[in-house]
Amino acid sequence: MSRYPEEHTPVMSDADTIRQLQKGICDLHVHLEPDVRTRSENALDYVRKCAKAGMGAAILKCHDFSTMDLAWLLRQVEPSFEVFGSVCMNWTHGPRVNPATVRAALSCSGHYLRCVWLPTRAARFQSPENGIPVLDEQGKVLPEVVEVMELCAEADIMLASGHCSPDECLALARKAREVGVKKFVVTHADTAMWTQTHEQVMRCLDEDAWIEYAYGWHVLQSDVTSSVPCGILADYIRLAPEKSFVVSDMGMVELPQPAESMQQCVPDLLRCGLSPRDISLVLKENPMRLVHTA
Repeated sequence: MSRYPEEHTPVMSDADTIRQLQKGICDLHVHLEPDVRTRSENALDYVRKCAKAGMGAAILKCHDFSTMDLAWLLRQVEPSFEVFGSVCMNWTHGPRVNPATVRAALSCSGHYLRCVWLPTRAARFQSPENGIPVLDEQGKVLPEVVEVMELCAEADIMLASGHCSPDECLALARKAREVGVKKFVVTHADTAMWTQTHEQVMRCLDEDAWIEYAYGWHVLQSDVTSSVPCGILADYIRLAPEKSFVVSDMGMVELPQPAESMQQCVPDLLRCGLSPRDISLVLKENPMRLVHTA
């Protein structure tokens, strides 16, 4: 049975508009197998499904190991779909943010690294006792983090805040702008313990940050009797659709499959009152701009 209630089916929206918006969707934050945690789908099935649906691109994310090599292999099997890799600065790469890991990832076959996430599960904000720091005691960005920023700026790839706190995100955004990072991303700014207020989001936008929102968490937290799982998501998008993008952040077994969910995101956002233009921006144009390097 579908995770989505019947009332999510759009009855007033034009079906052709929905189909047009669903073509070329990009998901820049998806968790798939192989992984150290059980995921809802394996990467090969996912990529084949995305190609068949006419989706545009995806970035594979794993908290514990890099995915550029997997992206290279998947492209050999399904060359019609743009799949990219990433790396998270977590404990598996050392007790500190590790620029050497990023250099190696940038050199991997195919050059498909498109996002470096600062600590996620290993973030000090999430793991206060043994987390990996990004700021010193005075609140300044640590030298190794600045070095990673410089690498991302030179390669023109995304540097994402991971699971850092809202205050850390703002400090990182300021420094990233100073260093010359064009694609600094505040990760799932509308999610769980990392949720930012609208005012905090606006301050990050003032530092030229991109804002990532996670559709999957709204589905996870919504009651099956609610009419639309993403009314709050739509309110965040309205702050600055030109600097926002929506990802699934899916892969948990209790959620729907990631590709189908990103398709469902279109009618849900339409029913929340977002314009087709803004939906195209956050689901297709902005993420495609972020994965393509200069």
